[in-house]
Amino acid sequence: MTYSHTASVWKTIITVIIFFFLGGCTTTAPINIRWSEIDMHTLPPVDFPKLSIVVHQVSHTEMLERCQDALWKPLACAETNFKNMVCDIWYSDDVPPTKAIIDHEELHCKGYDHVGESSIRDAWEKYKQRTRQIS
Repeated sequence: MTYSHTASVWKTIITVIIFFFLGGCTTTAPINIRWSEIDMHTLPPVDFPKLSIVVHQVSHTEMLERCQDALWKPLACAETNFKNMVCDIWYSDDVPPTKAIIDHEELHCKGYDHVGESSIRDAWEKYKQRTRQIS
């Protein structure tokens, strides 16, 4: 093995390690870590409900179908169902979740969004508006 080949191998290994750490808790894509962090500075809405958590460990293909997102390839995701007061967490059997991934998804079930996002907060507000309109 030549020096340039050895250097290339190490460069590849280091790149993979860097992408792993930059990817955040639930994604494998090399994206800005701030984008996938949980925003611990913005508390969930005061009236955010306590959702029952249902964990699903499925094939990686099924998890990707459930957790589709055009921006990254997730390792897990959480789906809220306010009508049934349930939060479904989808994990891949092929890529068992770490404690960090489990904690990350459970925080979504408790109403926390990623930094710079408000999708869970927005979904809760839309649900409350719909239920007020029905009553």
